[in-house]
Amino acid sequence: MEKFPEPNGEKSSPTRKAKSGRTPKPRRRSAIVEETERLEHEHEQIKKQVEILKVQASDLGLNLSARSQPGRGLPGHGLSLHLSDGARATEVPLRLEKSSSVSQFIDELSADLSLIPGYAGLIQIKKGYIEVIIEDIGSSHTSQRYGYSYTLPRQISGDVGLRKRASSGVTAKASQLTVEISSPSALFDGLGSRLCPPPMDYFAYDDYLTLKISGVKICDLPHGVKLLEEIGNSFSIDLDVRFGGGFSISPRFDWEKFWDRRNEGSASRVAGSLIDQPLNLSMNKYDELATKYYWHGRRSESVPLAAFLAYYQVLEYYFQRYVREDAIKLTRINLKSPSFMVENDDNIARLIQIFEDEVRAKSSEQNKLTATMLNCVDPELLAGFISCDSILARHLGNKDRLPGVPTVPSKLSGEQLVERVSERIYRLRCQIVHAKGDARDGKVVLLAPGTPEAVGVREDVKLVSHVAQAVMIASSTSIALDDR
Repeated sequence: MEKFPEPNGEKSSPTRKAKSGRTPKPRRRSAIVEETERLEHEHEQIKKQVEILKVQASDLGLNLSARSQPGRGLPGHGLSLHLSDGARATEVPLRLEKSSSVSQFIDELSADLSLIPGYAGLIQIKKGYIEVIIEDIGSSHTSQRYGYSYTLPRQISGDVGLRKRASSGVTAKASQLTVEISSPSALFDGLGSRLCPPPMDYFAYDDYLTLKISGVKICDLPHGVKLLEEIGNSFSIDLDVRFGGGFSISPRFDWEKFWDRRNEGSASRVAGSLIDQPLNLSMNKYDELATKYYWHGRRSESVPLAAFLAYYQVLEYYFQRYVREDAIKLTRINLKSPSFMVENDDNIARLIQIFEDEVRAKSSEQNKLTATMLNCVDPELLAGFISCDSILARHLGNKDRLPGVPTVPSKLSGEQLVERVSERIYRLRCQIVHAKGDARDGKVVLLAPGTPEAVGVREDVKLVSHVAQAVMIASSTSIALDDR
């Protein structure tokens, strides 16, 4: 085969470059190969760090175990740390992304590491350290969007139109006490799988800021919570007054309810089917003012306390109607009696006394609520509504969720069930309106906005909205299309 000449007429020679004294340049390694080798090296480093972590956790007396549902991804994801908040232990799957962060995670571990009851944070009592997620005032962390975020004031971050910079933060000091807002520590980030809501856990690991309190003497867990609330509130108001950038301490995301909801939703999607159309129009005519209160409640459900009161106003609207109705029923029964004589003064006096006694017996607000519900709420439908929602049923039976509020045991039925639900709704209403609290561990627990107890009212909002619907329906009349 004919060989084509090289440029300048030189023939191709395998030894030409060697003779010229120049060595061939090594071929540039593929970027993919380099990245693969880097990841493999990183994985090996994490494996070594995980072994160190196991020894460290054992020495500190921490409960580190294989995750009950092993995760996927980088080595170390199959481990969980079991931490208590003083009431119960929670399995926290570890999130170990980089060998450097695992090393920091190990350095920051301590034997007294605990979760903060009710809040999305951790506490180390002997070290005098508290760290918790914060969010903008008014942030709807309980909405379907989930997620926490706090925007640093522009005077601090220097950002324009951005939520935050990774390096941005703010620090304040008072004697030995240091308060800081910045990106989460390696320890916090490693435990973030149960401190953060789902999107933050899966998609935006670094897209949140934490409040860090250090250099303070903490006596015990309740004292630590008290310090967090007092110092956090003080710093928040400082920032709000100076820069218009206050924050609130984020409640811990309820993963148990989240997974229950996901499972219930999946079951309903599988079992559900399209409804037949056209629908049957009820032609119910509802009272205009009660309807306004009802829709206000629906619009306010991201703020549980406000929604609860709006639905309660629906019930309150009908109080006088049903108190009078019961008195009228008794009066009518007496008037129908053959022994009743209109001309007999004693009969008239007795009838007046019966009417007055009935009205007087239901003069208290709680009795008015109970009378309204007994007239309008079907006990079987109410029992079915509660039993179909396992989370609601569990919430209503838990005496620790809302101290001082009567529970609703599943064994109750008939009028007893309606009366107990009435009592629970009324007691909740009083705690919200009058700022009345009940004692828990020697501390008065108030249903104040932003507290974990106030967030717990969300389940009761479902209950009172169902009762409001039942009362509106029972009190409705028929729409007359031929009215002029």
